[in-house]
Amino acid sequence: MEAHVSLPPGYRLVHFAEVDSTNAEALRRAARGDLRPTWYWADRQLQGRGRLGRSWVSEPGNLYASLLLSLLIPAARASGLSIVVSLAVAETLRAFLPAVVPLEVKWPNDVLVAGKKAAGILIESTSQGESMQIALGCGLNLKSAPPDTRYGATALADHGALVAPSAALERLAGELDKLLQQWKGGAGFAGIKSKWVGLARDFGKEIVLTSASGEIRGRFEGLGENGSLLLRNRAGLEEFHAGEVSLSDRPEGNA
Repeated sequence: MEAHVSLPPGYRLVHFAEVDSTNAEALRRAARGDLRPTWYWADRQLQGRGRLGRSWVSEPGNLYASLLLSLLIPAARASGLSIVVSLAVAETLRAFLPAVVPLEVKWPNDVLVAGKKAAGILIESTSQGESMQIALGCGLNLKSAPPDTRYGATALADHGALVAPSAALERLAGELDKLLQQWKGGAGFAGIKSKWVGLARDFGKEIVLTSASGEIRGRFEGLGENGSLLLRNRAGLEEFHAGEVSLSDRPEGNA
């Protein structure tokens, strides 16, 4: 029997035992004209995807779900959704974890538990006319974490939190709905940004941003208007919209 999931008003749930990718399914349905705000949830993904084209291991017992939204906003403003979703995921994990277990966010949308990645977020979009169809894909490591990942991974079960995917989805849907209402299509991003920075790993420290153009080092000074990364170095305060962050191995004060 399928577990009951209570969603906030206005949302629909479509549940699969297996699907190639919840993001892919959400965007396929959007292309066919089904633009209702819908959570697509799968017990298992056969072709789960992460950022930068990486595969996402999708074993049963974890949460794999995507929220489809249709929004009339500029694409630049929609980029702030990465911060909104990662904060919602962080709030969800915090609700189930023991208080002593550290939890952080890392730009652009990683959520870390005890310093290891505990969730994956992939945001993809298409457009029809003046509206954007956006799939907010979330993978939460509840029961297990993939081995041999680049920076290490963990699951809630590793920290004594035994959480059913249905319970995690219900909490995530509630947290994300609250934050989307606060976000207001980007008009309320400042409040979201402040909450995110309060959880941010390496805030105020020197970090390394790896992008297509190489490595850039600078002091992490926060987020820009739509979720961009602000780094201060010898060139001044610079803004970046893409890349991967790691902690610099250089001593403090050498920015």
